[in-house]
Amino acid sequence: MRKIEIKKVTQDDADFLYMLMNDKTILNRLNEAPTSKEDWIKAVLSWENDADEDGYIVWMDDKQIGWFAFNGLQSTNKIAYLKMAVILPKYQNKGIGTYVLSKLLEMMRRNRYYSVRLFTNQDNWNAQKCYQKCGFKITESLAEKMSDNTVVARYKMECKL
Repeated sequence: MRKIEIKKVTQDDADFLYMLMNDKTILNRLNEAPTSKEDWIKAVLSWENDADEDGYIVWMDDKQIGWFAFNGLQSTNKIAYLKMAVILPKYQNKGIGTYVLSKLLEMMRRNRYYSVRLFTNQDNWNAQKCYQKCGFKITESLAEKMSDNTVVARYKMECKL
C-alpha cells in the first residue's frame, strides 16, 4: 500500500471537503444534497470549537483522498458515532477505507470509548464489507429520510471496542 496518512481536519481542508461532498457519485451514494463552499468553511470553523466532533482527512502520497468524522465524543456512555466515511471513487475498493477505519478505531479504543456506532444504506455493500472487516455488526434495520429527501432503508451497525 502507498503512504497513507490520517490528519485532523483544518481550515485548509474546506476546499477539499466541498469538492469531495459535491462529487456526483458520492452525493448519490450517500443520498446527500449539494452544498456550497461557504457551508464547508462554516462547518470546519464550527468543528474547531466543538469537542463533541472530530474529523480526519485521509492523505495518500501527499494528496487528499477521503474524509472520516466522528461525533458523540462527549457522551457520558463513551459511545461515539462514525458520522462520515468517504473516499474519492477512484481510490475505493483498494483497502484504504478498511485501513483508515481500523487505525481510527484503535485511536478510539486508546481513548477508552466503549463502542462506535454508524448508519449505512442497506444497499451499500462495499461500505458494509469494510465495516464488517473492522468488527462492526448490524444491530438494527430502519428507514430514514435523507438530506436529499429520499427515504432509504438503512442499517445501524456497532463495533464494540
